[in-house]
Amino acid sequence: MDIQLPGMSGIECTAALKLKLPALRVMMLTVYEDSDAIFDALKAGTSGYLLKRSAPTGSSPPSRNCTTAARP
Repeated sequence: MDIQLPGMSGIECTAALKLKLPALRVMMLTVYEDSDAIFDALKAGTSGYLLKRSAPTGSSPPSRNCTTAARP
């Protein structure tokens, strides 16, 4: 999910979704390196985040990591 969405931020959307679907895993995909926004996303229930310009590392795609990663 992107942090910047039309009508509602991805952070607000994540918080609303997690209220209805607590087990849902959400990966935040963003161009923003704003640590406050990333921290707010994590507080809202995001499982992790990935910068859109990040180069892939390792053999697992980020979506796979989202299902196995521990939250900070």
